Amino acid sequence: MSRIKPDDNEKTTSRRSWTPLLCCPALCVLLSIMASESERGAVAESPPVHLHPDGTEPLVHIAVDYCPEACHHAPDAGEIHVTYDDRGGARWRSRCRFLPGGAVAATIRAPAGGTDGLNYNLYLSSLEGSRDMDEIDFEFLGHDKCAVQTNFHVAGGGGREQIHRLPFDSSDGFHHYAIAWGAEAIEWRIDGELIRREERVAGEPWPEKPMFLYASVWDASYINDGKWTGTYHGRDAPYVCSYKDIRVPLALSVEEEEDPCQCADAGDAPAPTAAADDAAAAVEEVDAGDAPAATAAADGDAVAAVEEVDAGAVAALGEDPIREWILTEGKATKITGVSSIGGGCINSAQCYKTDAGSFFVKTNRRIGPSMFEGEALGLKAMYDTNSIRVPLPYKVGSLPTGGSFIIMEFIEFGRSRGDQSVLGRKLAEMHKAAKSDKGYGFYVDNTIGSTPQINTWTADWIEFYSKHRLGFQLELITQRFGDSAIYEKGQRLIKNMHPLFDGAVIEPCLLHGDLWSGNISSDTNGEPVILDPACYYGHNEAEFGMSWCAGFGGEFYSSYFQVMPKQPGFEKRRDLYLLYHYLNHYNLFGSGYRSSAMSIIDDYLRMLKA
Repeated sequence: MSRIKPDDNEKTTSRRSWTPLLCCPALCVLLSIMASESERGAVAESPPVHLHPDGTEPLVHIAVDYCPEACHHAPDAGEIHVTYDDRGGARWRSRCRFLPGGAVAATIRAPAGGTDGLNYNLYLSSLEGSRDMDEIDFEFLGHDKCAVQTNFHVAGGGGREQIHRLPFDSSDGFHHYAIAWGAEAIEWRIDGELIRREERVAGEPWPEKPMFLYASVWDASYINDGKWTGTYHGRDAPYVCSYKDIRVPLALSVEEEEDPCQCADAGDAPAPTAAADDAAAAVEEVDAGDAPAATAAADGDAVAAVEEVDAGAVAALGEDPIREWILTEGKATKITGVSSIGGGCINSAQCYKTDAGSFFVKTNRRIGPSMFEGEALGLKAMYDTNSIRVPLPYKVGSLPTGGSFIIMEFIEFGRSRGDQSVLGRKLAEMHKAAKSDKGYGFYVDNTIGSTPQINTWTADWIEFYSKHRLGFQLELITQRFGDSAIYEKGQRLIKNMHPLFDGAVIEPCLLHGDLWSGNISSDTNGEPVILDPACYYGHNEAEFGMSWCAGFGGEFYSSYFQVMPKQPGFEKRRDLYLLYHYLNHYNLFGSGYRSSAMSIIDDYLRMLKA
């Protein structure tokens, strides 16, 4: 008899006898093994069961979508540990997608203590954050550790949730969770026991897209007013969810990702590599050195060059304007070392160590100073609000051999992104403090990733966002990809989106403009730091356009809205601001992001009956 039972308030879990999901020999063997374990009544107690079914292999390489400091990966041990505390949580994923016809599995120990409000999980998804994603999942709901939810989504549509009662506390030890997914059926198993089976019904939607394996820990308190997972209190933080013995399909993977410069303004967010060929001709990769590690040299950074240069040698430095500035206006008398910090697809980054302190320097050998001038103006504008810490820019100039440089304050980073509630409050204070009497725009045009960002001053926000954000991106898509369908629908949305702003009071606030997890850190005192901006004055809600890559939790939004109250219609406008960045990703990486952008546009056209 099954020991794992469906919740009495949910649909009864299917208990059909096992049949093959599809004509795939490896999968048939896999499910036969899993079924036989179930028939023998093999249920993991302690130590945990480790199933290594045929047709799978260990997961070795992962990517971390946000907060890498909260995700510890030990590939040799086959373990991943995700921590949630006042910094937020993290999300990891496989580096490649998997086709139907295989299984994924892991042994998982849920976090100890009172985890109310948290969601921790293991799931397959075609692309997290995409509005038309396919997904199959296990989700643990923090307020009840003796239950797990299963669900699957097709083209963004879910509503197939089932709650299953567990004969154990999921935090007491490791238990084995597996999903087998094929063209005709999906099976969920815990400790080898079948808990749910869904068979394909002719004419009904079915998940068919290649999918990544994901896992994360996040605060879901805001969903359904806390009724889904409870309300987060954090009394037992830090919370650690542990994954080990993670298995993925063998020889069923597609679209293997490469490490360097995957994203422009999305950092570690998954760049759909299926679009690589589409984008190759159009994409100029962005600066990977713009990630937080770029402005804080760790103690173990390799010294690329160590030269001592004293002030008496300045006369000979006419061909090196960086050293010349440091040894004159920078008030240093000696440069004791130059450390290379990371690397970038556009810019190089170094730390210059001197007897007057350290300086952070970025250089570009191809692009003139206009790009760095825009960055410097944005940093200085944010710095002058005296609200949230940003590196102070000192000097922008041209290199004698071509290209440009920027010198700025060197900030030693701590080991986290800081407290989410403090980040939310300080960001709101910046928005509240910095307003423009010129309207919406900025003093210069700048870039979002490597895409030009037009900032012509405009009196009306809707006009500015229509023309210089959505409209500009749509025009680029037409030029680069000839996509008239998304252009025409996007223009229809632009002409009809005015009702989305009814009742909202909109003021031109200073925005960072590119606020994803890679541009957020903290100093050694734990104070939040934001960097690498694409600043302009705009509607404060537009700051959350990259939230799908930022890992903001409930504490962040709660603190933010205490300072900058939520405006009527906020939820209706949220996706409108995501759309700008999805369109930009389409321009940077090709058609892999097209469906997400088109889905947002289509939803709004239906909502507005346009």
